[in-house]
Amino acid sequence: MGIWEIAILLAALGVLLLLMSRRAGRGRPAPPPGMVTVTLPAALQDRIRDLCARDQRIRAVKELREATGLTLLEAKRATDAIAAGRHLPTPPADRRPPADLADRARALLAAGQEPQAVDLVTAETGMTPTEATTFVRSLG
Repeated sequence: MGIWEIAILLAALGVLLLLMSRRAGRGRPAPPPGMVTVTLPAALQDRIRDLCARDQRIRAVKELREATGLTLLEAKRATDAIAAGRHLPTPPADRRPPADLADRARALLAAGQEPQAVDLVTAETGMTPTEATTFVRSLG
């Protein structure tokens, strides 16, 4: 075997190794073992915990995947974490701003609760009871 044949063989081997290393690096890397990075509603976590307590882990993983669209590995890790007693993050509650003071007083007035509406306005604004009564009556 001559020098040119060895050079060609080494070049071909290098290209093959390069292609194999690029192919192996495709896809997203798996998170470290046991790491769970998913947010689940508390009710779903309770359901998974209940299934695990009844030795129905496969069903728990299946229901978790159906409810969330997680991969099998992600659902298994989340199920294992829940079964081990860890509480996963829950999505933030839907926090609506409180109703406007006038709207809340108007609702009390409509329910026939004028004294409560006056008390509400007095407590939240610092108005005197007379001023609050005038304000509440102007809403109706």
